[in-house]
Amino acid sequence: MILTPLKNFIISTCPEKLDKLSRFRHGWAWLLLTALTAGGAFRLWRHWAEPMISRDGVLYLRQAELWLAGGFQALQGSEAAWIPRLLPWSISRGMLCGLSAYSSGILVNVLAGTLLIAAVFLLTGEFFRDKRLGALAALFCAFVPEFVQLSVEIQRESLYLLFMTLALWLAVCGFRRRNRFYWGGAGTTAFLAALARYEALELFLFIPLFLLGRLWLNAEERRETGWALLLFLLGGAVGGILLSALLGIPLEYYTEALTGRLRGLWG
Repeated sequence: MILTPLKNFIISTCPEKLDKLSRFRHGWAWLLLTALTAGGAFRLWRHWAEPMISRDGVLYLRQAELWLAGGFQALQGSEAAWIPRLLPWSISRGMLCGLSAYSSGILVNVLAGTLLIAAVFLLTGEFFRDKRLGALAALFCAFVPEFVQLSVEIQRESLYLLFMTLALWLAVCGFRRRNRFYWGGAGTTAFLAALARYEALELFLFIPLFLLGRLWLNAEERRETGWALLLFLLGGAVGGILLSALLGIPLEYYTEALTGRLRGLWG
């Protein structure tokens, strides 16, 4: 409202200035493209300049080799059967394409780290309702030393951060856009994040608590909030079943892990 007189004045006096303003407003696309291109190239250069592999990285590569040789069951008797399955499975897919275990592991992490830049853009742009801020956040994420380091080593964190950020973005979309189906996507993506690191299971605690609190405090939107809660949990359950089938993980793996945890708590 306040800017309308100024905009009309610019149109009447200097149309070329309005054209420059419009180009600036839509310059976020070029900024995002720069962040993705430069961020991906910088990660590849960083690994080329100083290749390294940690003790955990060696373990993940061993898990991927076992998965490729004997499937999911081969992991159950290994020394690290507790490791979430997404990273070993992803590395084994690259090995099926002819890559070595090490090259596949680096490719998975560099790709996840680069896609994380786009995920940060989506989350920040949706949260602040400003794509320019999202593009600036993406450019910042492209060169944060901690993010870069996680992307050039064989670690689980890049996949975890990628799907965690996407789950939060979908949850914000569901809240802001009043579209309940975003919540189903948030549940499925949160399950993917949990397949990278178990810490993502906290989303299945805190997001339902947030929705339950909103359900109690905002009586006018109880129907919409109830649907959001139901679809988030259904998205996690149904998406989890489908993803487990895709990865070749039997459902007994989860039930045995859950009962084992409960025995440990009540033991």
